[in-house]
Amino acid sequence: MAKTGYFVLYWSWFEMALGEAISDARARLDEEARSVRGNLEERVNLWHALVTRLPENKDRAALADDLRAQALALRRVRNVIIHGLAGGDARSTLEGGAHIRCVVGGYEAPTGASEVFTMDDLQLFIDGADACRRGCADLRRFNFES
Repeated sequence: MAKTGYFVLYWSWFEMALGEAISDARARLDEEARSVRGNLEERVNLWHALVTRLPENKDRAALADDLRAQALALRRVRNVIIHGLAGGDARSTLEGGAHIRCVVGGYEAPTGASEVFTMDDLQLFIDGADACRRGCADLRRFNFES
């Protein structure tokens, strides 16, 4: 169950790294310094537009594309977990192993569906968020594919 918390922590670190990378890229491109605002998609798109203009990333647009796609896919999982965590079971003897269960749509707009994430799923999400964090600072360090 601790992996749920680890995922949230790694996601937070990714979002902090994203903001820092945007600010750093703006400075390196001699753009006006300003607050980094917007939803995740807006910020990831801004990051993409900036880092692909940096000289060291001239041939790394595909990596930036991959990081953006992974971050947006993980955002969906993050939102399901954060807004809909409904329970779980830590017993590894269960069929499928220990897991968490989430209400899709959260409690404000439930769809009637639920999603189950195993501890293996959560580890993949952790690794993916960490790869996004690393890649924000240096695209050469983005090396995870889910």
